[in-house]
Amino acid sequence: MGNTKWVVSPKVSDDLEEQLLANRDIKDAKAFFNPILSPQPIVDQKQLDIAVSRIRKAIQDQESVYIYGDFDVDGVTATAVLWESLDKLGAKVMPYIPHREKEGYGLSDAGLKELKEKGGILVISVDCGISAVEQSKLAKKLGLELIITDHHQRGDSDPEALAILHTYELCGVGVAYELAEALYKYYDQPLPKELLDLVALGTISDMVPLIGKNRALVKFGLEQLNQTKRLGLKEIIRSAGIDQKQLGVFEVGFVIAPRLNAMGRLEHAYDSLRILLTKDPNRAQELASKLTLTNMERQRITKETLIHANQILDAEGKDNKIFVLYHETWQQGVVGLVAGRLTDKYCRPVLVISKGKTESKGSARSINGFNIVEAIRSCSDILINCGGHPAAAGFTIPTNKIDEFKNRLNDWAKSRLDDTNLIPIIKIDAELPEKLITDATFNQVQKFAPFGMSNPEPVFCTNNLLIRSLRTIGDDNKHLKLYLKSVSGPGDIEAIGFGLGSRISELQLGMGVNVAYTLTVDAWNGKSRIVLKLRDFHPSTNYIVPTKNL
Repeated sequence: MGNTKWVVSPKVSDDLEEQLLANRDIKDAKAFFNPILSPQPIVDQKQLDIAVSRIRKAIQDQESVYIYGDFDVDGVTATAVLWESLDKLGAKVMPYIPHREKEGYGLSDAGLKELKEKGGILVISVDCGISAVEQSKLAKKLGLELIITDHHQRGDSDPEALAILHTYELCGVGVAYELAEALYKYYDQPLPKELLDLVALGTISDMVPLIGKNRALVKFGLEQLNQTKRLGLKEIIRSAGIDQKQLGVFEVGFVIAPRLNAMGRLEHAYDSLRILLTKDPNRAQELASKLTLTNMERQRITKETLIHANQILDAEGKDNKIFVLYHETWQQGVVGLVAGRLTDKYCRPVLVISKGKTESKGSARSINGFNIVEAIRSCSDILINCGGHPAAAGFTIPTNKIDEFKNRLNDWAKSRLDDTNLIPIIKIDAELPEKLITDATFNQVQKFAPFGMSNPEPVFCTNNLLIRSLRTIGDDNKHLKLYLKSVSGPGDIEAIGFGLGSRISELQLGMGVNVAYTLTVDAWNGKSRIVLKLRDFHPSTNYIVPTKNL
């Protein structure tokens, strides 16, 4: 991170709240700070009406309906929302989630054939289907009627379906929620608040922009999650050792979601769906234990694969503007995680491929301004399939085409990325004087929560602070702990840099330092104090004072 570029937002106001609103291009502060759940759908109303009408007929005639989901948290929660809703409305409904390695992402030929054999008549996809052009033709041939709900990037043509509910503004569970809302409205029944905890889980996990309707869904969803009566969720929360009444975006994204995701990565996501829906306390406890153990195994495999991938990069060199890595020992379920870690580390688009004998499956993560789906689809003539977002994608490719794919992507990236794109950037909301590092400022910042894409947690910088104390902490000395002060400041400012322990050699006592950070509060023994959570630092050459004067 030594070459990280800090970009400070232009100052538009001395008022911090006004500055933060301007940085996020928020024009209506009242609506932002007081979000409401509008009943007005974002998806196309005409398509929504068609879908509701067809589902009503299925309920009336007791036709077999299948909710065809995905194996990540967004897909699992979307499946749960629609299954629970249709079940309560009297439908003959069952969930279906494909196996990651056996079927892959989205609607598959094998999955559709299985649903037909089971007597399925109507199939409703959630968090998938928008790129399933060929599969939709197969569904029609099999006599399956198809409703697609999705938010991934559209291709050149849409699949054939009775209705397509699609938007880029929501995630998969958000679209499913709008369909459920329309169904309950038709039957003149109140929409259960209990669905909102599921919606919050999926929306936070899928990292969609937390503005507009998403912000409202997460705000009210977190309120519901903090009082959820879902036995499985309560057991996950208990086993993770977190306080159910203090659940926020971090706890969902970094504690709950990885456990739910682990099943789809290594085994089968049905158990993640079961734990969200179970009403049996013993079953909830059993499933929570299984999710925890599977997540620990996922962590181990991810770590080993990441070490191996870095070794390959060291051997091949890091001169390319896009990295394409592959190996036959890598598991499909972790390649996306590895790609994400490498993208964060090297500020490059990264594709990591689990190499098979004849077909290989890969996952990609990208950097700001580089549409990875567009890049991958530039090689569509040698791909089996591809889908995703501009920032993340999955694909399947014939194994004998990987090297050609790698070369073509390198050529694509060379013409679209220059060195300035490959420098990590930290966006600074404002330069904060040391005197404003206070509880009042922290409380002002918290008004902007929940934080996420398009509404990130505010990052500040403060320049020319003196290092009064420094040390490393944690396992393997991974973290950096500093006490800082200004030249005239009376007290210490505590700062911690998670993952920055290796950079302690850049610092020394008495050195001036510029720090980029977010504000947090550490409460202990009935007292609380402001702590700077370091994102980065640059030594300042303005002054170095003798240690005895600190």
